[in-house]
Amino acid sequence: LRGFHKQQNNKDMNLQEGVRQDDLLWLLGSLCGLFRIPFDAALLAQSHPPPHTLATLHDAARALGIKTGQRALERLDWQKLPLPAIAFLAPADSPEDVPVGEAPLAPSCVLFPLLIVKVSADQFLYFRPGAQSPETLPIDDAANHLAPELLLVARESAVGSDDEADIAGFAT
Repeated sequence: LRGFHKQQNNKDMNLQEGVRQDDLLWLLGSLCGLFRIPFDAALLAQSHPPPHTLATLHDAARALGIKTGQRALERLDWQKLPLPAIAFLAPADSPEDVPVGEAPLAPSCVLFPLLIVKVSADQFLYFRPGAQSPETLPIDDAANHLAPELLLVARESAVGSDDEADIAGFAT
């Protein structure tokens, strides 16, 4: 987690905070793979053109059949966290070069997602965008490196199904 730090303030994440297109597509493609939902990156990119924000991530996920909601990191019981979940890092320095065709975002408002896939007693396992190998972060260090909220995700119930359960840990 070198090169990243805790966000400057402890306010809730703003829905207008930016997410890079490549990160958005990787994240949604990964979630679709986990939930066995068909995914077409080109179609999603066409229907959700840049600039991308946290609101775009929520909208695009819901369009794919994925429920979303936010959960504060403060007082989080990591052992009860519904998985997968999404955490965000804030950059310590200015972001990498902006890809061609993507609108630049102010460095202070670009979110870098992590896909959390497993939690143990003292650490969690996550993937960075595009990574093939997972990394770990001690739970005790999470507040020092992550944005103040997590994004919780779950597959929507099938249309016409009686299973209308909420995502564990929050109301949609």
